[in-house]
Amino acid sequence: MSNIRLGVPLLDSLLPQGVPEGSLIVILGPPGIGKSHLAGIIRSKYLSQGSPVFHVSLDDVPPNISDENFVAINGFKTNVPGIMRGSWVEIDPEHPDRALETIASTISSFHERKGARGGLLMIDSVNTILLESEAFIALDFIRGIKALAKSMNMLGVATMHSGIPGFEQLEAIITYMVDGIIELEYDPSLEELGIPLRRMRIRRMRSTPHSLQWIPFTFTDEGPVPVDMAALLRRIKEAAEASRKQKV
Repeated sequence: MSNIRLGVPLLDSLLPQGVPEGSLIVILGPPGIGKSHLAGIIRSKYLSQGSPVFHVSLDDVPPNISDENFVAINGFKTNVPGIMRGSWVEIDPEHPDRALETIASTISSFHERKGARGGLLMIDSVNTILLESEAFIALDFIRGIKALAKSMNMLGVATMHSGIPGFEQLEAIITYMVDGIIELEYDPSLEELGIPLRRMRIRRMRSTPHSLQWIPFTFTDEGPVPVDMAALLRRIKEAAEASRKQKV
């Protein structure tokens, strides 16, 4: 297997040799931090290169993307007329193998029909399985997705909310099972000052060199870009000084 680039400059700078083909990566972070947005940027990069993308939507309706290389696999349980599209995947707690079977057969059929290989398998998000299934079912699903990505030479990317009360042990097990973790959070020191600055790190990535450093960033039209912390702290200091002078 070869290494592949994620196509996002900030992530590629943290993973200078890319990630091994067949890896399953989790984008981990609290609700609202931008996990699905980052996953969507990776998805767009794959589509722009003409690579197939298989998007399994579990938390919400599938994205409405008109691209011959995009396949929406729907696990959202509320049927919204006019919005549902792609293949229906029912996450049945008693038969999780059927979801994996449907995902695998959808990918195999597309590859055979298009004469393609590999691509991106995206799961958004695994929390639905954690909340609606027994623990062993959720872990079997993750194990199956990991095996599927490896057997089909794909990159698997799954989003996962962190810090859900009562699910700390499952979160720890899943983050151990997968091949890599891209972690997002708000900078705790700045959050105390009321400044919600995002930061990112590669917590772990198997079989490839990677930086462990936290990188402060913001989302722009170009995707996630680093924030100049020295300039930011200087502006904060200047604003605090100006506020102090106004009160004197």
